[in-house]
Amino acid sequence: MLGGPGSGKGTQCKLIQDKFDFVHISAGDCLREYLIKCEKGEVDTKHQAVVEDCINNGKIVPVQITLELMKIKMENEIEKRKKQEKEEEAKTGEATNPQEQAEKKSFSFDVFDDTIKLKNDNLDHYHEKLRYQNGIHENKEVVEILKKNKFEQKAKYKFIIDGFPRNYDNFDGWMSVIGNYAYVHLCLFLYCDEDTMIKRCMNRGLMCGRVDDNMDTLRKRFETHKNGCMPIINIFLNENKCIFINANKNIEEVWNDIQYVFTNM
Repeated sequence: MLGGPGSGKGTQCKLIQDKFDFVHISAGDCLREYLIKCEKGEVDTKHQAVVEDCINNGKIVPVQITLELMKIKMENEIEKRKKQEKEEEAKTGEATNPQEQAEKKSFSFDVFDDTIKLKNDNLDHYHEKLRYQNGIHENKEVVEILKKNKFEQKAKYKFIIDGFPRNYDNFDGWMSVIGNYAYVHLCLFLYCDEDTMIKRCMNRGLMCGRVDDNMDTLRKRFETHKNGCMPIINIFLNENKCIFINANKNIEEVWNDIQYVFTNM
């Protein structure tokens, strides 16, 4: 799930996790949790200065660091679920029969290079086709993308990745590190007016004290989002894997649209 600061990614990802049995992996949360553990002396602090500088200045953390933390969390979650499955088997006496998962490529290309970047330039005209004011089901383009990406079989371990990849470097890193580890089914893009996102972020900053929810950092984050994230959206658009979600609406209305996507995958 991608979207600007304050578009509601974290809120909606938690709802998805609770209702649809996905594990929520937030790139930002992984980084913030890492800094907390650094302060407590629980982890190696070799990346602390870099991560702090990036978060405080609205920059993107080097991809190797982010992916290292994300993959650790994904692996830990899978191990946790495997343990739960064994405990359930012990209680019921019934073994879980894992479904054979056919190998499937996430993208039409194997190597992310300049030709792929060039192909994804200047797609702004297509963005408008995926925007909608009312219910998502009224957008024919969205419905068509859902049809093309219908689940052929249910995955055993499902993740919703929150706020990653944010630029070409992130995407290239994902392809290299996690490309064969997880199949990418869809990208949800929460599009939202900047004024709305600023208001939400400032309110969040007052309530929970996030250090990056201040106007100076927000301006940098919005610029980073525009320059880095939008080209990634174009990649998913070209792959027929991007669903636009109107995040200007309230939480319940956005959640209704997202539920429509997940129940029709």
